[in-house]
Parts: sequence; structure tokens; C-alpha cells
Amino acid sequence: MRDEKTGRVIPPARFHEDLAREFEEVVYGRGGARIAWAAPRGSAKSTNCDVMFVAWCLLYTFKRYVLLIMDTYDQAKLQLAALKDELEH
Repeated sequence: MRDEKTGRVIPPARFHEDLAREFEEVVYGRGGARIAWAAPRGSAKSTNCDVMFVAWCLLYTFKRYVLLIMDTYDQAKLQLAALKDELEH
């Protein structure tokens, strides 16, 4: 990721690195495990969990089926569109 003004590379937040390790543990270690994370608004929780992790699992065939549950239809529609966009591009 790059800063729009300076063009400098922005390193991933520690939270994102920890979350990626947790995802790997779920897939490689204790599959089917339930995890819970709390983070402030704007920390890319939905992007990481609902888009990137799901795309990774599907593309590398770690999971054949994925069930995403959202609070509202509008929220589900947005996340599904984001996932579809990632998979197509």
C-alpha cells in the first residue's frame, strides 16, 4: 500500500500481520477453529476477514465452500461484490 500524497510504501499494521498468522493457524493447524478479533473502525477487519481470507482459501483450495454471514442484506451485498471483484481481477 502506498501513501497517496508521498508515494511512500506504508507497511502493514501489526494487527494485520497477527491476523494473517491466525488465519494460517486456522487453515494449517486447527481447521474449523473459531476466532474472534476486535479492532477499531477503519482497521480493514472486513476486508481482511471477508474478502482477503476467503479469496485466499478459495484460490488455494483450502476450503471448497465458505459461509459469510452479515448483519444486513446491504452489508452482505457490498462484501460479496468486493470478493467477486478480487476474484475477477
